[in-house]
Amino acid sequence: MNINTIIIWYTVIYHSMSTMKISQEVKEKLGHFRNYPKEPLDSVVKRMLEHYAQDLTLIDDELESVQQGLDDIKAGRVYSHQQIKDEFGLK
Repeated sequence: MNINTIIIWYTVIYHSMSTMKISQEVKEKLGHFRNYPKEPLDSVVKRMLEHYAQDLTLIDDELESVQQGLDDIKAGRVYSHQQIKDEFGLK
């Protein structure tokens, strides 16, 4: 392997990576999510982001329910807390 090969390899492998500064506390917390002791933190963060994105993805039924609620608000089909408390005899 000559110097040109090393430079090309470095460029290909590391060109798309960047550095992120995190505190020691965050690094230690991320370390607790490793699947195995030497798992790169990059893999941990990637896995967490994939799961987080899945958790935030609404399915069609949920989106429909949200839209229905917004439509109810716009149409004035809402009750105040006081009205609900009065209706059910709550203090």
